Amino acid sequence: MKLLNLEINGLFDLVNHNIDYNQDERITILTAPNGYGKTMTLKIIDNLFNKRFSFFTRLVFEKIIFTFDNDNYIEIIKNESNLIEFVLKEKKKKVSSFKYSSNFKDSGNSSKKISLNPKALDSIIPRFLKRTDNNKFINTSNDKVLSLAEAIYEYADYMPENLNDIPKEFDYILEGQEVYFIEEQRVIQRNRSKEKVVTRDTIEKYSHELSNKMKDIIDKYAEITQSLNSSFPKRLCQEKTSSLNSETLKYKLK
Repeated sequence: MKLLNLEINGLFDLVNHNIDYNQDERITILTAPNGYGKTMTLKIIDNLFNKRFSFFTRLVFEKIIFTFDNDNYIEIIKNESNLIEFVLKEKKKKVSSFKYSSNFKDSGNSSKKISLNPKALDSIIPRFLKRTDNNKFINTSNDKVLSLAEAIYEYADYMPENLNDIPKEFDYILEGQEVYFIEEQRVIQRNRSKEKVVTRDTIEKYSHELSNKMKDIIDKYAEITQSLNSSFPKRLCQEKTSSLNSETLKYKLK
Protein backbone atom coordinates (compact mmCIF):
# COMPACT_ATOMS: atom_id res chain seq x y z
CA MET A 1 0.00 0.00 0.00
CA LYS A 2 1.36 3.42 -0.99
CA LEU A 3 0.46 6.88 0.22
CA LEU A 4 -0.64 8.91 -2.81
CA ASN A 5 -1.88 12.14 -1.29
CA LEU A 6 -2.05 13.98 2.01
CA GLU A 7 -4.59 16.76 2.50
CA ILE A 8 -4.47 18.94 5.62
CA ASN A 9 -7.19 21.51 6.27
CA GLY A 10 -6.99 24.28 8.87
CA LEU A 11 -3.43 23.57 10.03
CA PHE A 12 -2.65 26.11 12.79
CA ASP A 13 -6.01 27.67 11.80
CA LEU A 14 -4.02 29.33 9.01
CA VAL A 15 -3.05 27.09 6.09
CA ASN A 16 -4.32 24.22 3.95
CA HIS A 17 -2.02 21.75 2.22
CA ASN A 18 -2.67 19.25 -0.58
CA ILE A 19 0.41 17.13 -1.28
CA ASP A 20 0.74 14.54 -4.05
CA TYR A 21 3.56 12.06 -3.43
CA ASN A 22 5.85 11.25 -6.36
CA GLN A 23 5.24 7.62 -7.28
CA ASP A 24 7.83 7.41 -10.09
CA GLU A 25 11.04 8.69 -8.52
CA ARG A 26 9.57 8.01 -5.05
CA ILE A 27 11.08 11.20 -3.67
CA THR A 28 8.92 14.15 -2.68
CA ILE A 29 10.48 17.43 -1.57
CA LEU A 30 8.47 19.91 0.48
CA THR A 31 9.51 23.57 0.27
CA ALA A 32 7.88 26.58 1.91
CA PRO A 33 8.76 29.56 4.13
CA ASN A 34 9.21 28.99 7.82
CA GLY A 35 5.97 28.43 9.73
CA TYR A 36 3.98 26.86 6.91
CA GLY A 37 4.01 23.38 8.44
CA LYS A 38 6.69 21.40 6.55
CA THR A 39 7.98 19.64 9.66
CA MET A 40 4.46 19.30 11.07
CA THR A 41 3.37 17.53 7.87
CA LEU A 42 6.08 14.92 8.40
CA LYS A 43 5.13 14.58 12.07
CA ILE A 44 1.50 13.99 11.10
CA ILE A 45 2.55 11.02 8.97
CA ASP A 46 4.94 9.69 11.60
CA ASN A 47 2.49 9.92 14.50
CA LEU A 48 -0.40 8.32 12.65
CA PHE A 49 1.50 5.27 11.42
CA ASN A 50 3.29 4.82 14.74
CA LYS A 51 -0.08 5.08 16.52
CA ARG A 52 0.79 8.03 18.74
CA PHE A 53 -2.73 9.40 18.67
CA SER A 54 -2.23 11.87 21.52
CA PHE A 55 -0.19 13.98 19.08
CA PHE A 56 -3.39 14.93 17.27
CA THR A 57 -4.97 16.19 20.48
CA ARG A 58 -2.30 18.90 20.65
CA LEU A 59 -2.33 19.76 16.95
CA VAL A 60 -4.53 22.60 15.69
CA PHE A 61 -6.32 21.42 12.56
CA GLU A 62 -9.78 20.74 11.14
CA LYS A 63 -9.40 17.67 8.96
CA ILE A 64 -6.60 15.46 7.60
CA ILE A 65 -7.09 12.98 4.76
CA PHE A 66 -4.64 10.23 3.79
CA THR A 67 -5.28 8.75 0.32
CA PHE A 68 -3.78 5.37 -0.59
CA ASP A 69 -3.34 3.58 -3.91
CA ASN A 70 -5.98 0.92 -3.21
CA ASP A 71 -8.85 3.43 -2.84
CA ASN A 72 -8.50 3.43 0.94
CA TYR A 73 -8.74 6.68 2.88
CA ILE A 74 -8.02 7.61 6.47
CA GLU A 75 -9.69 10.78 7.67
CA ILE A 76 -8.77 12.46 10.95
CA ILE A 77 -11.38 14.97 12.07
CA LYS A 78 -11.39 17.33 15.04
CA ASN A 79 -14.95 18.38 15.85
CA GLU A 80 -16.27 21.32 17.85
CA SER A 81 -16.21 19.40 21.13
CA ASN A 82 -12.45 18.70 20.68
CA LEU A 83 -13.03 15.01 19.99
CA ILE A 84 -10.64 13.45 17.47
CA GLU A 85 -12.31 10.94 15.14
CA PHE A 86 -10.37 8.52 12.95
CA VAL A 87 -12.38 7.23 9.99
CA LEU A 88 -11.32 4.48 7.58
CA LYS A 89 -13.01 4.51 4.17
CA GLU A 90 -12.79 2.09 1.27
CA LYS A 91 -13.85 3.55 -2.07
CA LYS A 92 -15.26 6.49 -0.08
CA LYS A 93 -17.50 4.17 1.95
CA LYS A 94 -17.00 4.19 5.72
CA VAL A 95 -15.54 0.89 6.93
CA SER A 96 -14.48 1.59 10.50
CA SER A 97 -13.85 4.41 12.96
CA PHE A 98 -12.81 5.22 16.52
CA LYS A 99 -12.60 8.34 18.65
CA TYR A 100 -9.86 9.78 20.79
CA SER A 101 -10.46 12.57 23.29
CA SER A 102 -8.56 15.85 23.06
CA ASN A 103 -10.07 17.27 26.25
CA PHE A 104 -8.60 15.65 29.36
CA LYS A 105 -9.67 18.13 31.98
CA ASP A 106 -13.15 16.80 32.65
CA SER A 107 -12.46 13.14 33.37
CA GLY A 108 -15.97 12.74 34.77
CA ASN A 109 -17.54 13.19 31.34
CA SER A 110 -17.68 9.74 29.74
CA SER A 111 -17.72 11.22 26.24
CA LYS A 112 -14.30 12.68 26.88
CA LYS A 113 -12.54 9.52 27.98
CA ILE A 114 -10.01 7.90 25.70
CA SER A 115 -10.14 4.19 25.00
CA LEU A 116 -7.37 2.70 27.11
CA ASN A 117 -6.99 -0.45 29.11
CA PRO A 118 -6.08 0.60 32.68
CA LYS A 119 -4.69 -2.82 33.62
CA ALA A 120 -2.31 -2.76 30.65
CA LEU A 121 -0.67 0.35 32.07
CA ASP A 122 0.52 -1.18 35.34
CA SER A 123 3.62 -2.74 33.80
CA ILE A 124 4.69 0.26 31.73
CA ILE A 125 3.79 3.45 33.61
CA PRO A 126 6.71 5.48 35.02
CA ARG A 127 7.62 4.46 38.55
CA PHE A 128 6.92 7.93 39.91
CA LEU A 129 3.23 7.43 39.01
CA LYS A 130 1.27 5.38 41.52
CA ARG A 131 -2.26 4.14 40.86
CA THR A 132 -4.90 5.11 43.43
CA ASP A 133 -7.81 3.50 41.56
CA ASN A 134 -8.69 2.42 38.01
CA ASN A 135 -8.69 5.94 36.62
CA LYS A 136 -6.53 7.89 39.07
CA PHE A 137 -2.77 8.25 39.52
CA ILE A 138 -0.60 10.31 41.80
CA ASN A 139 2.78 11.73 40.82
CA THR A 140 4.93 10.91 43.85
CA SER A 141 7.47 13.60 42.94
CA ASN A 142 4.97 16.46 43.38
CA ASP A 143 1.81 14.79 44.83
CA LYS A 144 -0.21 15.82 41.78
CA VAL A 145 -3.31 13.71 41.20
CA LEU A 146 -3.98 12.79 37.57
CA SER A 147 -6.73 11.00 35.73
CA LEU A 148 -5.78 8.12 33.45
CA ALA A 149 -6.12 10.35 30.38
CA GLU A 150 -4.07 13.15 31.98
CA ALA A 151 -1.29 10.70 32.86
CA ILE A 152 -1.11 9.49 29.26
CA TYR A 153 -1.25 13.05 27.94
CA GLU A 154 1.50 14.44 30.17
CA TYR A 155 3.88 11.47 30.24
CA ALA A 156 3.51 9.97 26.75
CA ASP A 157 7.30 10.25 26.23
CA TYR A 158 7.87 7.77 29.05
CA MET A 159 5.51 5.14 27.72
CA PRO A 160 5.30 2.77 24.77
CA GLU A 161 3.85 4.26 21.62
CA ASN A 162 0.78 2.08 21.22
CA LEU A 163 -1.47 1.98 24.28
CA ASN A 164 -4.79 1.95 22.49
CA ASP A 165 -7.22 -0.71 21.38
CA ILE A 166 -8.09 0.26 17.82
CA PRO A 167 -10.23 -1.52 15.21
CA LYS A 168 -8.42 -4.34 13.44
CA GLU A 169 -9.02 -2.71 10.04
CA PHE A 170 -7.03 0.33 11.19
CA ASP A 171 -4.38 -1.80 12.80
CA TYR A 172 -3.86 -3.76 9.58
CA ILE A 173 -3.17 -0.60 7.58
CA LEU A 174 -1.00 1.13 10.19
CA GLU A 175 1.04 -1.97 10.97
CA GLY A 176 1.67 -2.48 7.25
CA GLN A 177 3.67 0.75 6.94
CA GLU A 178 7.15 1.36 8.34
CA VAL A 179 7.60 5.07 8.97
CA TYR A 180 10.69 6.70 10.45
CA PHE A 181 10.98 10.39 11.25
CA ILE A 182 14.50 11.84 11.26
CA GLU A 183 14.30 14.91 13.45
CA GLU A 184 16.26 18.10 12.93
CA GLN A 185 18.06 17.26 16.22
CA ARG A 186 19.33 14.03 14.65
CA VAL A 187 22.69 14.39 16.44
CA ILE A 188 20.86 13.91 19.74
CA GLN A 189 19.71 10.48 20.87
CA ARG A 190 16.97 10.04 23.49
CA ASN A 191 16.86 6.92 25.64
CA ARG A 192 13.67 6.37 27.61
CA SER A 193 13.34 4.59 30.90
CA LYS A 194 10.62 4.42 33.51
CA GLU A 195 12.43 7.01 35.62
CA LYS A 196 13.65 9.54 33.07
CA VAL A 197 14.61 10.43 29.52
CA VAL A 198 18.37 10.54 28.93
CA THR A 199 19.82 12.52 26.03
CA ARG A 200 23.18 11.74 24.49
CA ASP A 201 25.18 12.99 21.52
CA THR A 202 24.85 10.49 18.69
CA ILE A 203 28.38 11.27 17.52
CA GLU A 204 29.69 10.37 20.98
CA LYS A 205 27.83 7.05 20.92
CA TYR A 206 29.18 6.03 17.52
CA SER A 207 32.71 7.27 18.24
CA HIS A 208 32.81 4.94 21.27
CA GLU A 209 31.52 2.05 19.16
CA LEU A 210 34.13 2.72 16.46
CA SER A 211 36.90 3.02 19.06
CA ASN A 212 35.92 -0.33 20.61
CA LYS A 213 35.83 -2.02 17.20
CA MET A 214 39.27 -0.65 16.33
CA LYS A 215 40.64 -1.85 19.67
CA ASP A 216 39.27 -5.35 19.04
CA ILE A 217 40.87 -5.49 15.60
CA ILE A 218 44.22 -4.22 16.92
CA ASP A 219 44.16 -6.86 19.67
CA LYS A 220 43.44 -9.61 17.11
CA TYR A 221 46.16 -8.25 14.83
CA ALA A 222 48.71 -8.28 17.66
CA GLU A 223 47.74 -11.85 18.60
CA ILE A 224 48.10 -13.14 15.02
CA THR A 225 51.35 -11.21 14.45
CA GLN A 226 52.90 -12.60 17.62
CA SER A 227 51.94 -16.14 16.61
CA LEU A 228 53.37 -15.74 13.11
CA ASN A 229 56.59 -14.14 14.36
CA SER A 230 57.23 -16.90 16.86
CA SER A 231 56.74 -19.61 14.24
CA PHE A 232 58.59 -17.85 11.42
CA PRO A 233 62.04 -19.53 11.83
CA LYS A 234 60.47 -22.99 11.95
CA ARG A 235 58.28 -22.33 8.91
CA LEU A 236 61.25 -20.88 7.02
CA CYS A 237 63.43 -23.94 7.65
CA GLN A 238 60.68 -26.35 6.72
CA GLU A 239 59.83 -24.60 3.47
CA LYS A 240 60.79 -26.73 0.50
CA THR A 241 63.02 -25.00 -2.01
CA SER A 242 62.03 -24.93 -5.62
CA SER A 243 62.86 -22.98 -8.70
CA LEU A 244 60.26 -20.47 -9.82
CA ASN A 245 60.09 -18.71 -13.10
CA SER A 246 59.39 -15.01 -13.16
CA GLU A 247 55.73 -15.36 -14.17
CA THR A 248 54.94 -17.76 -11.32
CA LEU A 249 56.72 -15.49 -8.84
CA LYS A 250 54.75 -12.43 -10.04
CA TYR A 251 51.52 -14.40 -9.73
CA LYS A 252 52.31 -15.48 -6.17
CA LEU A 253 53.34 -11.96 -5.20
CA LYS A 254 50.13 -10.57 -6.66
